[in-house]
Amino acid sequence: MRKIVPLVALVLAVPAPALADDGGFSPGAPIDPGASMNLVNSAFSLADVDTLTGTFLGDVTAGVDGYATASQLLEANAMAFDVQAASEMARADLEARKQAEEQRIAAEARAKAASAQTEVGPDGCPTAVPPRTLRAGAEQVGAYELCIASVASAPTAAAAKAIKFTFVNLGVPYSRTDRMGENAFDCSSYVMRAYESAGVAVISNGWAPTTHTLAPYAGYSSYPWLTTVSYDDALPGDLLLRPPSASRSDGGGHVAMLLAQGFMVHTAATGDVSHVTQAYSASELFNVRRVIP
Repeated sequence: MRKIVPLVALVLAVPAPALADDGGFSPGAPIDPGASMNLVNSAFSLADVDTLTGTFLGDVTAGVDGYATASQLLEANAMAFDVQAASEMARADLEARKQAEEQRIAAEARAKAASAQTEVGPDGCPTAVPPRTLRAGAEQVGAYELCIASVASAPTAAAAKAIKFTFVNLGVPYSRTDRMGENAFDCSSYVMRAYESAGVAVISNGWAPTTHTLAPYAGYSSYPWLTTVSYDDALPGDLLLRPPSASRSDGGGHVAMLLAQGFMVHTAATGDVSHVTQAYSASELFNVRRVIP
C-alpha cells in the first residue's frame, strides 16, 4: 500500500522549480515533500494556492490505491481537512500581503505628490506643476496658459475658481476609499471639492456627491445647483459625465471637468494622479452638467 504523507507539510513546502514562466504553478510538476521553500513566504498567487490544493486533495481522493480499513479512511479525511486549512491560511496571508502592497504603493504616491513642487502665480494659476500631470498635448500648451484660458472662458466666477483649484491640486493620488482625505480624491470628490472651495455649498456632512447624483442616473435624484447643457454649449468648468460602468459593482460612472482648447482635468484610476488630458467626445458622454452658484 502506498505510504500516506502528512499533506500539511506538502502544502507548506513546495519547490521553486514548479513555477511556470509567468510566475504561476505548473500543473503536473513534481512536488518534493522535503523541499525547504515555504508557501506562505513565496511569491505564489491565490490561483497557485488553489492549484496546489486541488492537486493534493486529488491525490488523497483519487491517487491512493484504496483504503483497506476505516482508520485509513479517517486518516485520509483528516489529511484532506489539514490541506484545506493550510490552503485557507496561505490564501489569507497572500491576500494580506496584496493589501499591504497596495497600501505601500498608495503611500509612495502620496509622498511623491507631497514632495512635488506646485508653484502658483498671483492670479491663482500654477506656473509649475508635478511631472506627468499634463498629458496628451497639454504639456505643449503649459499649465499656466491652459489655466488662464480656461478661467477666461468659464461661465461663472465659481467655475473660474473651481478650475484654479483643480490645477493647483494636480498630482494628487486617486483613492475611492479615502476620497475625502487630506491628500486624495476620486473623480467626483475632485470636482466637487473644487466647487466647494469656490464657495458653492456642494458638500454635505463632510461627503461630496458621487457620479450617481451628478449625472443623474436612473433612480437617483439630483441637485438644484446643477443644470444640463449640450455638448456644443459646454464651457470650461462644466462637468463631463460618462455612462455607468458595467464592470463596477456599484454601477458608478465617471466625471471630469472641461477645460479650454479641447482638454479636461480629472482623476480616474488607483495608482494614478489628478491630471490634464484630452477631453471626451460627445459620443463618449452620458450627460454634461453645469454648476449654478
